[in-house]
Amino acid sequence: MRDIFRQRGSAASLVAASAIFGLWNTAYKYAVSSLPVTTVLPVMLLVAAAMLWAVVLGTGGRRLGRGQLRRVAVAGVVDPAVGYAAIGLGLTHVAATVSAMLDGTEACFVVFFAAISARRSPGARAVCGVLVSAAGVAVLAGNRALPGIGRWDLVVLAGVACAGLCNVLTDRVLSDDVPPLTMTACQMGFAALCTFPLLGLQWRHAGALAGQAARPAAWAAAIACGAGLAIAFLLYNYAITRIPVITAGMILNAIPVCGVGAAVLFLGERISWAQAGGAVIILIAFFLFEEGADHREGSAGVTLGLHAADVQTAAKAVPNCLRGLLTR
Repeated sequence: MRDIFRQRGSAASLVAASAIFGLWNTAYKYAVSSLPVTTVLPVMLLVAAAMLWAVVLGTGGRRLGRGQLRRVAVAGVVDPAVGYAAIGLGLTHVAATVSAMLDGTEACFVVFFAAISARRSPGARAVCGVLVSAAGVAVLAGNRALPGIGRWDLVVLAGVACAGLCNVLTDRVLSDDVPPLTMTACQMGFAALCTFPLLGLQWRHAGALAGQAARPAAWAAAIACGAGLAIAFLLYNYAITRIPVITAGMILNAIPVCGVGAAVLFLGERISWAQAGGAVIILIAFFLFEEGADHREGSAGVTLGLHAADVQTAAKAVPNCLRGLLTR
């Protein structure tokens, strides 16, 4: 089996981002179980934006042009503003394990939107990898798989579709020589601004930002979600400046596995053996996927195949990736 990427740090950062997004899904479910989505989403995005802008101001980020800002604003509105609002709304009615399972369809949306953007058909191995991962999600979802999916599952799925579209939009913005740190800070900033009306609506209808059943731990979870988003988005945006966006989206198929594991461990949710088998199928898709598109830096192609060392070194790679972002 060939090496996963010529840039191992990019692969490790994506594995780490997947793990963080999986934990984020569980923390988000816990937060919206006692706090309104109209409160959790603004708190989460404001924390993420504040963290990122503190780093940008401390390191002297580069100013963006008007056209670049416009594209970053669109990406921020699509995801995380609209996308995470939909996921949060769905999480008030579905289990965290189900939401995590539906996250496995993100790679399908990435391939679909990337093909539309590039006006060409995706490679055969890309399609194969997506089909295998989609089959894994279907097995993972058990009786909840399409076509028997519920309306709140569809709401979560709409949020995942927004995330897939945003992956492609982000890739186009970063290809315009926009630093990942600046891109991520602006993206979160625009998304946070979009949520201010939600806080106003919550205060107007309820007279408070939280209900009587709100737990202090739920506020902590919302804040932790914001911190996790800031780090995960940075890691992802760092990686797609070095590898094709379709390949990056494929690695994010690890999110359902991490998310289901976190929901079982921290929320006490349960899955069947069949669903566990679906998680294994998703992991197998990592070994099958190969994207032959040209690398941004001119390499002939990029191959995807996970080695154990890549997963083991993911945590060690996070500080290095963040240092790379701050020095760009």
